Amino acid sequence: MFSNGNKIYKKFDKDYVKHKTGYVIIAPPGSGKSYFVRNQSKDKKKNFIDGDVLLKQLGVDWKLGKFPDPDFILSYKRADLMLEQSRQYGYRILTTTLWEFNGDALVLPKLSDHKKLVEKRKDINWKDVQQLRKRFEWFAKKYFKIPIFETFDEAIEYLNKKKPDKGFSNRMFTPMNKCPY
Repeated sequence: MFSNGNKIYKKFDKDYVKHKTGYVIIAPPGSGKSYFVRNQSKDKKKNFIDGDVLLKQLGVDWKLGKFPDPDFILSYKRADLMLEQSRQYGYRILTTTLWEFNGDALVLPKLSDHKKLVEKRKDINWKDVQQLRKRFEWFAKKYFKIPIFETFDEAIEYLNKKKPDKGFSNRMFTPMNKCPY
C-alpha cells in the first residue's frame, strides 16, 4: 500500500538539497550510481539521492522480476509514481528503475568500463546487465526520447542547463509488450 511520505521527505530535507527543478537520471545496475551518491561532499547536504535508498525509505519494494507477473508490474508502477512525486518535490535522483517511468537522462557507461564495474560485484551478472542496457537504450531512443550520456557528470551538466519540463502529465508511458529485449 501507499503510505504518507511526509515524515520521510522531512528527513530527506535534512540531508539532501531540494532543488527548484528535480530530475531523475536512470542507469543500469553496476554503473556507479550508489558510489556517486556516497562520494558527494560530506560537509554539506547532498545534491543526489540514491533511488534504491529513496524507494526503500518510502516503502516501495521493487525488484527485478518476470513480466507479466502482476506483483512485479505493480511494484514497478509504484516505484514510477514515487520517483515522479520525488522529482516534483525537487529532488535529484539516480536510479535503475524503468517501467513506465520517463527519466530525464540515461547514463550508459562505456561498455568496457561498465563491465569492469559489474565484475566487481557478486549480486549482478554481466549478461543480465547487457540485456538491461539494450532495453534502457531502446526505451530512451524509441519512446522516451531522452538524452543518453556515458557519465553522470555529462548528464548533470546537460540537465543543469536544460529548461525544466512543466508538470506531471505525459511523463509516463511505456508499451512494455513492444520492447524487443
